[in-house]
Amino acid sequence: MMNHTSSKAKGVIRRVSWRHESGQALVEFSLVALMLLSLTFGLIDFYRALYEKEVLANLTREAANESARGSGTSTWQIMSNAMLAVASSSESFALNSTNKNGVLILTAITNDFSGKTSKYIVSQQMEEGKLAATSKVGPQGLGYPAFLPKPTNTLYPMLQSNRTVYVAEIFYSFKAVTPIGALIKATLTNQFYDVAYFPGG
Repeated sequence: MMNHTSSKAKGVIRRVSWRHESGQALVEFSLVALMLLSLTFGLIDFYRALYEKEVLANLTREAANESARGSGTSTWQIMSNAMLAVASSSESFALNSTNKNGVLILTAITNDFSGKTSKYIVSQQMEEGKLAATSKVGPQGLGYPAFLPKPTNTLYPMLQSNRTVYVAEIFYSFKAVTPIGALIKATLTNQFYDVAYFPGG
């Protein structure tokens, strides 16, 4: 009788112990799975952001370069042709009038020698895309002062009279596609910016 009761008690203890271990394993698996899922989602948005930044850098260089060596009878026509060339060649960044995630701003800057001191002036400016953004090199637009980095021989020399430097700026609103990316968007930038300068004729 004693042995029978003892074996029953041992069976109950073993079942309780097994259930406890099973519950603990389930909790541990849930925590590990959540961590792995978060890491995966975070990496997806991180590498998307790196890719988009690279695309934007390529587009600004292409737009400024196309403007600097472009064809046309006027600055406006040269920049329009450059804008069309960039828009038709870009695949992941749709530069068109319906694009709400980005804007490309092309600015032509000349050196004004009419006064006692020379100053950079925006001689032409155009944009493509619906994202609301203000140019950092020519924030006031046509006919107003332009803000360029200090001239260097490697970037562009001091502009001579009747010479132009073309500047391409891209503003792009980056949107996370994963839930984790959306949760941490407050700590990440949600607007990318890139700029390129090319001296023209």
